[in-house]
Amino acid sequence: MHTQSPTNNRRVWIIDAKEGFLPGWVKSQSGDPTDQESVAEVVLSSSGETRTVPLYALSPMNPPQFDGVEDIADLTHLNEASVINNLKMRYGAGDIYVSDHAG
Repeated sequence: MHTQSPTNNRRVWIIDAKEGFLPGWVKSQSGDPTDQESVAEVVLSSSGETRTVPLYALSPMNPPQFDGVEDIADLTHLNEASVINNLKMRYGAGDIYVSDHAG
């Protein structure tokens, strides 16, 4: 069994039926990451609730400095949850338009 301490936490997105994706961090994980049966205990950032989730269902989260980037190709982790989060952040900031740099 492999266990990560909170000081070495890994920020991830987990699938949620109501919200789509929720941010959290991996508290611990068990099993080999290549095994479909392996799971992780994920602490949700918003509520502190802990959920047990299959490792294969986790999506890595980008570092905070990438929140709301103009070009999603700049994201370190380009996955569905990260793209949707970036769009939500840009929309919330009123920054939903793109500029034509070609002039």
